[in-house]
This record gives sequence, structure tokens and C-alpha cells, in this order.
Amino acid sequence: AGTTLMRTQFNCCKTYNCSNLANPDLSLYQTSSQLGFASYKCPLCGVFTPILENEPILSLTRQIESNQLQLPNVECPTCLKQTYTHAYGYTRIGTPRLKCQQCSSVFSLLSPNKIARTLQPLLALLLSGTLPCELLQKSQLNSKTFYVRIKQLSSLLRQLNQLYIQQYLGESEGCLSLHTASFTSLSRSGQGHSLKCWNLSTTECRYGFHVLDTDNLYLNRTQTETVGLYYLNTVEALPALSDSSFQMVQATYDKIFARTKFDELGYAIQAECQSNNGEILRPVYAAHAHWISLSKLLPKYHSFDFFLEHESFIRGGAITNLTPEVISCNYNLYYLYAQRSLAVTPSLIEHKSIGWWGETWSTQTRHYPSGYWDITFCALTANKKPTLEFNGVEWHQDYLEQLHQWLPLEHQKTLSYEMAKHWRTIFTYLYNFTYSQQRSAFFGEFDFTSIAEIATALNQYAANSPHKK
Repeated sequence: AGTTLMRTQFNCCKTYNCSNLANPDLSLYQTSSQLGFASYKCPLCGVFTPILENEPILSLTRQIESNQLQLPNVECPTCLKQTYTHAYGYTRIGTPRLKCQQCSSVFSLLSPNKIARTLQPLLALLLSGTLPCELLQKSQLNSKTFYVRIKQLSSLLRQLNQLYIQQYLGESEGCLSLHTASFTSLSRSGQGHSLKCWNLSTTECRYGFHVLDTDNLYLNRTQTETVGLYYLNTVEALPALSDSSFQMVQATYDKIFARTKFDELGYAIQAECQSNNGEILRPVYAAHAHWISLSKLLPKYHSFDFFLEHESFIRGGAITNLTPEVISCNYNLYYLYAQRSLAVTPSLIEHKSIGWWGETWSTQTRHYPSGYWDITFCALTANKKPTLEFNGVEWHQDYLEQLHQWLPLEHQKTLSYEMAKHWRTIFTYLYNFTYSQQRSAFFGEFDFTSIAEIATALNQYAANSPHKK
């Protein structure tokens, strides 16, 4: 997985087919306030892009990589870093041991049996239908032990989820479709209100794997500058639902155009964006960090169709951080609306030019195993005909509906940010590998309900990583 070196400059042209697309050389652009905000104007295509500060994007990306993207690895406890190792037998209870080639320390990996004794009862309760709000009482643990074990369970399941999602993305044949959309999540702020984070998540369209979920809280920020911080105090009204897909598209364009800046999304009032854990960044910064992080999960030389929520800065973040693959036509970008239809027969495809630049939008009613769906899309790059392999399910909606049944919003409001993240990590694992036989069946006979088998798989990966010789 992974692509080229990460960008460090995010001010650039974001127009597909412009020769300046994603070119970070600022001497190519003209600074301007013509539209009422500081921007760079591309002289070739005439587009104005609001000026971004680079550091908040890079900081949030490092946070995502540290907290979410790390795969199981072997770190020598003496050297306190990854070193070259070789196998060195087993402990008396059968745990694999390794020997550091740098300092000759011998250390063991996870003990599957030991970790299963502490975590399997919790996982078994969750698999039986116990909700997070009931788990402490049913586990019969004291609070301190319970929360330590939930953190351990979250870490273990996150690593296996990450490992197997990357395996799925790498081994699937043909062009995969990924859908990226936003939602808000709640937790306790510590400052008298609920904390509302803006999340961007990407799901896989064939089976519904939840691939990556990031938010806009920059943890433990100590700087005093306000660069990149969310400071709006109004909430945008959502465009009204309409029987006409094209009317919904036009209403979204109108909403974006009505902003002071195209990338200035108002999703929460200021009181909901205060936290003792860190600072809330503007969604545009989080969108760039999401696309950088997602690109690290994608295998090279594979084809992907990316379907995006209709939002200008989500598109801008995608095309800026996926540029080489977009230009080579390995990656195709589309806006997407997908909703259940009242129709009883498929329809012919209709086309209409909508938007500031006359984008061509297409809509049709398609029949899937789950019924009829209205699919409306706009091609943003070269390939005008997406595969539309959705299996007739809007997977973001499916994920959120099940999450909110499992972890209701009223319960989320009572949780610390850290605990809310642990619960969502655990839920994502359950959703990806235990809620759907189709999803779990992709990985053969692996037992996703067994802590011992999970720990063994993580040990095998870690021991065979590039740092093992």
C-alpha cells in the first residue's frame, strides 16, 4: 500500500485538466481578494482557491497515522524502536519470542491465551448483543479494570481491522468503488456542552467495509495561533429533499455558493466546538488529512472509483492528494447521490448540465437486490461511466443507523472523546467482520470472534514484517 511522498503544500490549482493541477509552485499563481477572501488565482483556468495554512493539515495527518494507521509491528523493549529481529523459540506457554539483532534482547510477542482470558469475555458479551451502556454491569468488573480492558480491546481490534482492510483492498480484483461522505459525532467536551466533531468516512461499495473514519479534532494542541481553527457560529441548513435529483444538486450548489468562502462549511455552533482534549479544525483541513491518510491504505497500480459527497472542498482534497493516479486514469472521481426510489421499473439515464462550470450530471433508477435506487452522479475526471457496484445499499447510512442503535447519540454525549473513539473502533470491527457473512467470508475460515486467533494473526504479521530477518 501507499503512494508517493506526502505533499507539504496544499495551495494549488484544483481544476481537473488544468496544466497547473496540484502544482505546489506558488509563483504560478496570483494572490487575490477579488471574491472577498484571500485566495490564489490560477491564470490558466481562472479559478480562485481560498488560501490554506499547511501545518494544520500536516499535524492532523500525523495524528491520524499515529492513532489509526499503524499496523502491528515489533518494537524492541530495550532499544525502544523497531529493529531487525529473528525468531528465538517460544515461552513455556507457547508465545513466540524474538531476538533483537541490535542489542541481543530476547522478548515475546502477544500471548494469545493470556490476552484471551482478559478480553474474550468482553467480546463474547458484545457479540451476544450486549450494548456498551450495559457492558460494565454485565462484565462484573470494577470500573478501573473495565476501562483498561476496553482500551486494550479497542487497540487489538483496530489493528486487525486495519490489517484485513488493507488485505481486502490489495487482493480484490477489478476496479473497486469507494464512497466518501461526512457525518457528525458527539462526545463530552468537558466545557459544559456536547462536543460535535465533523467526520469524513470512506466505505467500500461492494460489501460495505468501513475503510477509514477521521474527524477534525486536533488533540493536545498547544499553539496559541488560530490558524485553521473552526470559528463559525452558524449551522448551514441542509438542502430540502426533493423528488427531483437535479433540484437537489442545484440546491447544494446554491448552498455552497452562498458561503463567504466555498470551503467554509458551518456544521456546528461555536459552543459545540470547544474541548479540553484539543482544538477543532475547519472541515476543509480535516478533508485534506483524510485523503492523505486514505492514500496510504491504497495499493499501488490498482483501479478505484471514488464517489464523493457533493461538497467542493471534499473534491478539492481528493484531487489534490490523489493527483498522479487521477492523471494516469487509475483513479476516477465522481459526485454521488444515492437514495431509495419509489419507482417499480428501471429508468433510462437522463443528463443535465448544472453548476458553475456546467458539470454534466446524470441520473437513473437502477434495480439492485435490495430494490430500486435513484442514482445521480457527476464525473469529475476522465472516465464518464462509473461501475455503480453498490449492491443497492447506501453503506454510510447503513453503518450510521446500526452505530446509533448500538451507541445511541444520548449515550455518546456522556462519553469522553477518547472513550467514544474506543467504542466506535470496536463497533467498526464488529460491523466489518461479524455483522455480515459476505464481508467476513472474504477472509475464509478466520474466526473473528476469537481473541486468541486475532492475537495470533497480529503476531504472525508483526513477526514477518520487513524488520524481521
